[in-house]
Amino acid sequence: MNPSNGILFSVVIPCYNAEIYITDTLNSVLRQTYSHFEVLVVDDCSTDRTRERVAEFTERDSRVRLISCSQRSGGPATPRNLGVRASKGDYVAFIDADDLWTDRKLQNDADFLQTANPDVLFSGTYYFEGEPANIVYTLRARPIGRSFFLANRVPILTVCVAKRVFDAHHLSFDTDPLLVATEDYHFLLCAYLQGLSIVPRDGIDTLYRMNSVSSIFWGHSNGHATRRLLYNMTRIGMKYSIPSGKLSALLSLITLKMTLKRFAGRN
Repeated sequence: MNPSNGILFSVVIPCYNAEIYITDTLNSVLRQTYSHFEVLVVDDCSTDRTRERVAEFTERDSRVRLISCSQRSGGPATPRNLGVRASKGDYVAFIDADDLWTDRKLQNDADFLQTANPDVLFSGTYYFEGEPANIVYTLRARPIGRSFFLANRVPILTVCVAKRVFDAHHLSFDTDPLLVATEDYHFLLCAYLQGLSIVPRDGIDTLYRMNSVSSIFWGHSNGHATRRLLYNMTRIGMKYSIPSGKLSALLSLITLKMTLKRFAGRN
């Protein structure tokens, strides 16, 4: 594919106090073999040297832009929404400020989009601790179905969303502070319930950093994570008028699943 005639990707990176990792993350994005993209780094009022680190990139690569939130939002939803609104691409891709892409991530997305036109595209990811070579878990992409209501198997750092659907379907990341750490799952459930096509592609070309300072998910206890998931599904039920009986059954299944997970972790 000739990048000058191909898909323009907008890469949105929300960040807060990410000076330790943001350089590696941006380098992994800028090393892409597919070069037709822009990068929007949206800083949520960092108190460290995150903005200075990003400024080093904006000075030498015109594709990188730094956007600053007017006030601290406390989660990635507001920065992601700001990035989407400022984006100019055909597809919006997401990566957090401590995660990594391999150099063919966008090329593989672009190749897939040559023959498909999904609303949302996703793939698998490697979970690593410490160094990228220390892979502790592999999550492969597979079609989503009704089990999507019980667990999110669509990692946000693999996701590309067609820009057209944000306005057409009034989609955005919910800024409710009680959804922090599940706001990406909430967004994807909204897309799913609105009937958008959410399509997996083969291959793994992203790396999710576990247990980092800025890794929200892995910093919470199982009990805290359970409460977030239950609240997430309750909000979904209210938004989309899921019958109370079905919603209660879903909440019970989520509670059971997380309880079994917690029990297994003790053995």
